[in-house]
Amino acid sequence: MINGYADKPGAGGGFSFYELGEPLLLENGNLNENIPTPKIHEYIWCSETRTAFVPQDAPYFLGKHLDCSYYFYYKPAKVTVLDTDFLRVPKAEAQRYVIYADVCALSETDLKQFNIKFKKIPRDISKLLESRLLED
Repeated sequence: MINGYADKPGAGGGFSFYELGEPLLLENGNLNENIPTPKIHEYIWCSETRTAFVPQDAPYFLGKHLDCSYYFYYKPAKVTVLDTDFLRVPKAEAQRYVIYADVCALSETDLKQFNIKFKKIPRDISKLLESRLLED
């Protein structure tokens, strides 16, 4: 007990009880699609920069830290591809870029040229591709 027991003094302080929400990553290592996108943004930003997250107005843009711009190109029901079309999305000027997406269609040469580090979003895109093929 915090207040102590019998003839033993307590340690003082208090006690807090927290109920945890759903995990961000499932047991298989994939992204939990039930987690709201803003919470995913916050997690990625804090993991990458170890700083507090401030939501941005630009699509997919998480923010800029130490001259590196971070992007999370994610659509819950669609496969996202880091390609030349995505490079046309307005970007915050930086010396380097970290871009999360499902797939990268850029060559290693392009990634080096544009100072991009691609990071794959951990999710099973085979289900998304399968449902897309059924729609077509």
